[in-house]
Amino acid sequence: MAQAGDSVHDSTHVLPRDVALEAAAWFNQPAALRAQGKTTVEARRVVAGNVAVRDGALVIGGTVRGSVVVINGPLTLLAGARVDGDLVVVGGALSRSDSAAVGGRVAAFAQPLVYRIESDTMVAVRDSTAGEIGWFRRWQTRYDSAATKFALKAGTYDRVEGLPVMAGLALRRNLSAGQFSLSALGIYRSVNGFQWTPANLGYDISAELKGGKEHGMGFGARAFDLVDPSEDWQLSNTEISLFSFFVRKDERDYFNSQGGSAWVTLLRGSTSVTLAYTQAWWAARTAQDPFSLFSLDKPWRANPQLDEGLLRRMNAGLRLDTRNDDTDPWVGWLIDVDAEVGWASSLTLGPTSSIARPAAPSPDAVTYGRGWLDLRRYNRVSPQGHLNLRLVYGTQLGGSALPLERRFSMGGPGSLPGYEFRKLLSPDVFTCSDSTVPAGQPAQCTRLAVAQAEYRADFTLRLFPRSDDERDTRSYRVAMPMSWVLFTDAGRGWLTGATADGVRYGPWTLPPLYTFRADAGAGVDLRWLGFYVAKSLTDWPTPLQFVVRLQHRF
Repeated sequence: MAQAGDSVHDSTHVLPRDVALEAAAWFNQPAALRAQGKTTVEARRVVAGNVAVRDGALVIGGTVRGSVVVINGPLTLLAGARVDGDLVVVGGALSRSDSAAVGGRVAAFAQPLVYRIESDTMVAVRDSTAGEIGWFRRWQTRYDSAATKFALKAGTYDRVEGLPVMAGLALRRNLSAGQFSLSALGIYRSVNGFQWTPANLGYDISAELKGGKEHGMGFGARAFDLVDPSEDWQLSNTEISLFSFFVRKDERDYFNSQGGSAWVTLLRGSTSVTLAYTQAWWAARTAQDPFSLFSLDKPWRANPQLDEGLLRRMNAGLRLDTRNDDTDPWVGWLIDVDAEVGWASSLTLGPTSSIARPAAPSPDAVTYGRGWLDLRRYNRVSPQGHLNLRLVYGTQLGGSALPLERRFSMGGPGSLPGYEFRKLLSPDVFTCSDSTVPAGQPAQCTRLAVAQAEYRADFTLRLFPRSDDERDTRSYRVAMPMSWVLFTDAGRGWLTGATADGVRYGPWTLPPLYTFRADAGAGVDLRWLGFYVAKSLTDWPTPLQFVVRLQHRF
């Protein structure tokens, strides 16, 4: 039974609108355990985070390090159960043993919550009454994954395309073999006043059959005529778009890619393995002059002239993702590994520094290997504290020199925020240039290593109190969850070569650790927007850098 001091509300009234909205917000918070239907946390089990359950009973006999929310189901706390955070039940009864411990607030509402699920997010329906739960809503919940609709969306705003507008059809069907999806989009680019020219037009057509959400196989194919970035691991597409639009700063290089690909994916829980074949014609693109809101007197950085020709690639990828949440992880692993073999019978090479690649004015045959590793570990070390670690390593795996489209660079908000983007150093460990730097300062390194670490501490900014209950976030007009962050990074790029000159090292040689560049910094993360200051530790005269991110650092 509920204990004295718990907040248990009458079931004869409609669920208040503010409670319905808060219940959905509670459910949408990052959760170490998220389930639908009857769920049990056994006596000896420890859940290192929040627990969110909908449409079923939850029984807790073990320990939950975060908060618990149950939507439209009862909650039972057995003897010895422990919940470190808050406990919220909406649409069900609360039964609690005298020896069960709850560290935070307890609230129970017997009235059910009427909701819908949009892209894995719970949205409270405006009229949250039990009568709303009828045959139509059950039908909608069951069949909302099957749809045919007109698709209209915008791509990444950058200095080559401006705003690429994509329009077409998107189809999704549930078949006996799995879920089939088809997307056919045409692309119209905004640069040069939306001129109707071949350079401003493109397409992206893909089809995929998935055999299961957690276990199964998937098969897909794609035909495309796109402007692709050569390095997209440092900043997100949204960050590139907003930085380009507002401050005329685009920290990617681009090339045109026209061709097709096919792939097969094997999915087993949190692990997926993908084999893919791609054939595409690579062609150079030049920077245009799209609109920006500020810095109108500053020219856009030139887009480097990259390699051109018909490239064929085979990729084998492994992805392991045990994180409790994709966008705001507390615990778990994320491991991305990719091995690539590429070849071209004739490739026209773009200009590079003499140290990066011998000059080759005529078309050249190329066969190369490339490896990529992105390893992340998220650790919750206290109810509010998180220690997160990341290692990124990219390398040439024998064969010919890597094409410019597949090379690496360092420096800037996504790798070492204590330095400006691709800052030229001596020796140049960020882009692997010598005294001659090609237009646009392209990425030229054939190997890269970056290590990142951060400590995050969560807190809630509470402003404008409505009552004297400091523990109840609803008693404040503004209650904003956020984190303060301390971080450090170290890394560099280099070339494989026989001469050890500060930029080139042997194929089995790791550059001395004292040649790596390092920084440290601090900031405040609002979950969707972060403000940081960072300082180089190895090049002390380098000025302090102020960095804005539109997502977590990693």
